[in-house]
Amino acid sequence: MSDSTSNLRTMKEIRVPLIVSLLLIHAPLAGAVTLIQDSFDTLELDESLNGRTPDTSLAGGTWLTNSTNIRGNGADGVKAFYNFSRNISIDLGAGYFTTNPGVYQLSMSLKSHEADTNSWVGIGFSQEAVDSSSLNTTANAAGAWVAMRQSGSVSVYSGPGATNPLTSGTGLPAVSTSNTEIHTYTVVLDTSLPDWTFQVLLDGAAIDLGSTGNKTHTFDGGLADLRYLMIGASQGGATSPSGVATIDDFSFTGPTPVPEPATAIMIALSGISCFLRKRRD
Repeated sequence: MSDSTSNLRTMKEIRVPLIVSLLLIHAPLAGAVTLIQDSFDTLELDESLNGRTPDTSLAGGTWLTNSTNIRGNGADGVKAFYNFSRNISIDLGAGYFTTNPGVYQLSMSLKSHEADTNSWVGIGFSQEAVDSSSLNTTANAAGAWVAMRQSGSVSVYSGPGATNPLTSGTGLPAVSTSNTEIHTYTVVLDTSLPDWTFQVLLDGAAIDLGSTGNKTHTFDGGLADLRYLMIGASQGGATSPSGVATIDDFSFTGPTPVPEPATAIMIALSGISCFLRKRRD
């Protein structure tokens, strides 16, 4: 066999693993995984969450806050006071949802304190994480978020902030305000479509958004800058509201992240290197 024929065969044998390796640079892996999760079990009483690494973290992300209004309860969760507008957040980084299109679920469990006020605790996504503010603050430009009020009503907003309420019609969701009842709130954000959509699940059941029977809200652009996961508490216009809510079992799931370009190239080169090493052996 001539040297040219041998070289041609070798190049053909290299071509397939090379193409596969290069495709890994651009093709996100299928299936949802837990990206961030926090049970808050290790928090001491009144411990701040600022700088805390969740039980499961995405690229070393930590909780960000300047507030002592949301802090450890020393048992199995986080306590949030209703008497100020405050937040805790995690930064995913600029362009995360456009770089990693797919279906995401942001969830937490919440036990409220019984009272007849509009004060609330909520969860959702935002473009900014402004100190001493909450999801309803315009500067945070929150989009796709839900709030449970002390009165037991549930409010959903497409944003930014508290604009574009989606639970202002009939069929309003409501929950027990007993301080022994625990409810789970999940925001489902789909960034895989040209126009992103979201749903809100209350204890696993999708609630009506906009009108009775409509479970999905479709955005008309404007969400590419979302980058923070945020939990917020607010007095909701109430005068000196009392009570403490308990937050637990925070989770954020979605598609496996696409590697950074440099990392992806290293993966591809590693695959090629392994193949050539086997050839030599």
